[in-house]
Amino acid sequence: MHTSPRPAARRSFMTLLAAAPTTAALLIAAGVTPMAAHADGDPYDTVELQARTNLLANDAGHNLPPGSSFNSITPQINENGEVSFRVQYVAGLDPTIGSPGVWFGSGGEGEIVYTGNEGGTIPGEAILNDKGDIAFTLGGGGVDNKLYLYSADTQTAEQVGTSPVLPNSYSSAAVDEDGNIGFQASFSAGRSMAAYRDGMGVFYASDKGVDPNSPFTFFYTAHYNDAGQIAAKVSTSDDKVTEQELRVFNPDGSSEVLLANQAVDPESPYKEFDNGIAVNDEGVIAAVAERVSDGAKVVVRSDGETVTEIAAESADGPVQSVRYFRPDINNAGEVVFRAIGPDGAVIYVGDGEDLVAVATQGDAVTTDLGTAQLGQHNASPVFGGGPTINDNGDVAFAAGVHPEGDNQAEWGTGVFVAYGDTDGSEPPADDASEEIVATIPEDTGEGSLVISVDPDDRTVALPEMDSLGDRLATSGELRPVTVTDSRATNPGWDVSAQVSEFSASEGDDSFAGGFLGWSPSVESSTDGQTVNPGDAVDPGFPSGEGLSVPRQLGSADEGAGTGSAVLGAGLELQIPVDTAPGTYTAVLTITAI
Repeated sequence: MHTSPRPAARRSFMTLLAAAPTTAALLIAAGVTPMAAHADGDPYDTVELQARTNLLANDAGHNLPPGSSFNSITPQINENGEVSFRVQYVAGLDPTIGSPGVWFGSGGEGEIVYTGNEGGTIPGEAILNDKGDIAFTLGGGGVDNKLYLYSADTQTAEQVGTSPVLPNSYSSAAVDEDGNIGFQASFSAGRSMAAYRDGMGVFYASDKGVDPNSPFTFFYTAHYNDAGQIAAKVSTSDDKVTEQELRVFNPDGSSEVLLANQAVDPESPYKEFDNGIAVNDEGVIAAVAERVSDGAKVVVRSDGETVTEIAAESADGPVQSVRYFRPDINNAGEVVFRAIGPDGAVIYVGDGEDLVAVATQGDAVTTDLGTAQLGQHNASPVFGGGPTINDNGDVAFAAGVHPEGDNQAEWGTGVFVAYGDTDGSEPPADDASEEIVATIPEDTGEGSLVISVDPDDRTVALPEMDSLGDRLATSGELRPVTVTDSRATNPGWDVSAQVSEFSASEGDDSFAGGFLGWSPSVESSTDGQTVNPGDAVDPGFPSGEGLSVPRQLGSADEGAGTGSAVLGAGLELQIPVDTAPGTYTAVLTITAI
């Protein structure tokens, strides 16, 4: 929909920080054989561009309104090879005025099928079923959002009422073949697993913040399947970190533990799990775990009885590093995930026996501009978000591209499908039509400045405190903060942050936010941008301001801020040894101007 320009406004979003002062399963590890590079007729020798975004100063993009942009998205693919994804900025007839939108298509063709209001956001992924219906959330620029469903039949989107489940915000929304929508519901006090089923909202389970009698202290990112189940990493310990389980929840409120860490099951070989897991329609999960024995990250599959290691990190193997993005799993048990291999960034598919490279940094692909290579002009990540896989083995992913042999020319970011069939058939034809964000438009209405964090990954759960003699200390990583500037005036920007006091989840104990410090970094930036990290700030122990006062996370120079950049920071917390045991939480407010 077209709307008039909004007045300029200043917005911020919040990241939760949790500090925890000091207070097993059957494993079958299958041998993994890496396969050779693609030859004609091999799986994934056909990689097809679906859409491409680029700065308007470079070119108009492909299958998107000129000037539109997306960043760090996880494109979704159904059994028909149809693809959906969210577009953070859909440019209007005047490309300096835009709004969020949803893209749908297949076979190299597609378009924006829904646009929200100018200044709004689509904070989570746009997930589709085999009919082409798409579930997504729509916000007005703040923390709260609403649940929407795009109907392929009517080619319209409507808000979905989920009473009696009435959260402040929705995340991880996905629609099944019957039109039911699973989601994670966030309330002021906690989170619930829930779904819209048969015309009304249904609670599956809640954490202690919502239900004091619950055994669960925290729910991490959820994933919904076509069987109406919701899978998630959960914690049962008071610190919300130490005890970790991977559970599958059913509509009747029952649930099953498919895998646990050693703090829960002494026989488990795993210390902890990454936050995002996936579940197929058979109730089998895929996750990333850290081994107790050697600290290596491993991609695992579990049905509750048998655990299979799909791939494991090793310095001289095909997987040198597993990246921090949710893997995906299809009904054949094939798992797709992002990694770093001998030749750089790579997307693998594995089944516990074979490991197949779907797309690798430097691969040649065909685009609307000609032959390109997957890559970046600098050390920025080649792939954005996570890959997804359907039952045919087709994989959807987003990647940066540049002209073949010239990584200094900017061709933007494309959404691709790598086809897994080996029968030589053509890609499917297009037979259908189809954590937190703030927007700061200029007074002139010329473009916008947007900061965002994945709403499903905005909690920094710091590890257990270690004693350093006169203090307790821990460290962690700020979740990625994306800054997108499309303003024609290119005035540059500044992103700063300030942390609140840390308050105990039980009782009245607290400690100063000044005990938190950081070391900012620039994770990636667009060609032509000049982005600078903020200065390192030491923890304020025993006395000092630390991050209790506004501190710069990053900035872009005037005339060199247009594009998208991802900022990060290493966090360090030091507190007095006499701090009362318990779980403490603070809010880090991040602001862009």
